[in-house]
Amino acid sequence: MEHKPCFAFLQETKLSELYPVVCRKLLFSQGVEIVFSPSIGHFKILKTDCGFLNIYCPSVEAEKGQCFAEVTEFLEKKKQPWCVCGDFNVYLHPREKCGGPVTVAAMEVFRRFIKESCLANITLKGGEYKWSNGRDPPTLVRLDRFLVNANFLSAFHHIEQCLLSKSISDHNAISLILDYRNWGPKPFKFFNYHLEEEGFVEMVLSCIQKKKGSRRRRGVLHLLNDVKGAIKDWTASRCITPAKSIKALESEIHELELKQCHGSCNPLLPRNLAKTRAASWFKARWPDSNCSIDAVISDPSLTDSCSFTRNNPSVKFAWEGPPFGFVKMNVDGAMVSDGSKGGIGGILCNSMGICLASFSLPIGPGLAILAELEAIKYGLDWFFSCRESHGFRLILESNCSTALEWISNPTLCPSAFGSLVISCKAWIDAHGVITRLISRSINIEAARLAKEAVG
Repeated sequence: MEHKPCFAFLQETKLSELYPVVCRKLLFSQGVEIVFSPSIGHFKILKTDCGFLNIYCPSVEAEKGQCFAEVTEFLEKKKQPWCVCGDFNVYLHPREKCGGPVTVAAMEVFRRFIKESCLANITLKGGEYKWSNGRDPPTLVRLDRFLVNANFLSAFHHIEQCLLSKSISDHNAISLILDYRNWGPKPFKFFNYHLEEEGFVEMVLSCIQKKKGSRRRRGVLHLLNDVKGAIKDWTASRCITPAKSIKALESEIHELELKQCHGSCNPLLPRNLAKTRAASWFKARWPDSNCSIDAVISDPSLTDSCSFTRNNPSVKFAWEGPPFGFVKMNVDGAMVSDGSKGGIGGILCNSMGICLASFSLPIGPGLAILAELEAIKYGLDWFFSCRESHGFRLILESNCSTALEWISNPTLCPSAFGSLVISCKAWIDAHGVITRLISRSINIEAARLAKEAVG
């Protein structure tokens, strides 16, 4: 939201509903209207003097013609300024694709659609391609664009279509800019990375104690407002912030992509840009890891076993969603004090923090460690047998260090639990599951499900 757009159109969210938590993660401020319309094959008409149509065209070649015909029929009755934007899943000219075969028939269908709909294609500034398949060598295509009619151009004379950095997506975002007006200061946002900065917690506590020690009697809201001001001053006093570092990293990667798109023969350019992007993001997030950036580029799987250090290990961190392309499962086991009965629980969430599924089952008598191993085993069996596993890599979190240590090295495990441990390790090794040890305070939801199963 750095560019503070008037409208933001999202594509391929894979969401059936737009939950409030998603809006918060997108950093939409209060007072911004959110309109969610699922893809159901028809258009929602709003009474407006200026219209925007956000579409996602089929990837199947045979279905493109029908989609474009529906859009043309919709637009031919409209006299207002209209802008059609989105992922058209087709390019306009052969020069808009680098690598791979050129589909001439689809290009002709797209050109005919633009001509019959009386739309104009605005020149793209800042680059030529919008999507990359991330392979070596990559296939680069311009699939996304803004198309406008004559009335839109008459109403907005100086619009520009600009390519933005790709960040962690396989698509570059594009912006339709009318002018570069200043909308004022950004609203205050608190980010979790503040808790990892050395001296931040002490600064906040000092501010609270100072305000509480003053003679003026102040309520909680006034106290929080003073803390907000102290956090703003803290952020402003730093020469380099994570936001600035991320922007610099995105710009650096974007420059590498542009050089690769233009066919630069510079031997210093990395051969595999996809691995270079991933390694650069990894080192930016974990600068003190024991893996060098060259090692991560050569073998990205090294990141699964890297050790990390934090500046402030005393801070208790909240549960964090998995990265894009991953899902996270938290599991836990519970056993009554006399070992007569127990229960296991687990919860599966995506990168947006949305719960996809959960389980809560009773188990028989045994030791507490048995419940922990049973929870891990059942969670793995359950995940790889359900549809939620398709296309995602699993991160499994548990607060039992003994169970994870035995699974990592089965020779440490007593023979009584050998078959259970080996079965868990077989799933983990076969599917590249990432296991993580977390504190009990973070694993509270899985613990609740396990205790509910005990009864």
